[in-house]
Amino acid sequence: MYEQGYISYDDYQNAVNETLVLVDHSDDSTDSSVVYSYFVDAVIEDAIADLMDLKGCSYSIAEQLLFTGGYKIYTTLDYDIQKKVDSIYEDTSNLETDSDQQLESAIVITDPYTGDIVALSGGVGEKTANRTLNRATQSQRPPG
Repeated sequence: MYEQGYISYDDYQNAVNETLVLVDHSDDSTDSSVVYSYFVDAVIEDAIADLMDLKGCSYSIAEQLLFTGGYKIYTTLDYDIQKKVDSIYEDTSNLETDSDQQLESAIVITDPYTGDIVALSGGVGEKTANRTLNRATQSQRPPG
């Protein structure tokens, strides 16, 4: 810019001497301080799959599009029901057993009139990370 006459020599020197600070945005798609519910995780995975189909792109490109593309996603989540499901599934004392095996469970709650999924949980215990195994949507198990 100095060579083209857009800035003065003093401005050029100040810019050259300024410390360059780089910010790593490679992991901006997941804010590690916020752990989403299994419902939100399922919505994210569904949206990525939809973008892959619509755009004909890879999983990683669709994921990047989802988190940086300015999309708005509307869901059928019933926040009050989801809160109750989360509190029940986080309390592992609800599943005490005499055996050495840890019990697992998942649940999907639907509106009986519309079929909309209003809440779900993909596992027992406190959820400590985003987009982990969601037994409600990713495990191939028979109901019952």
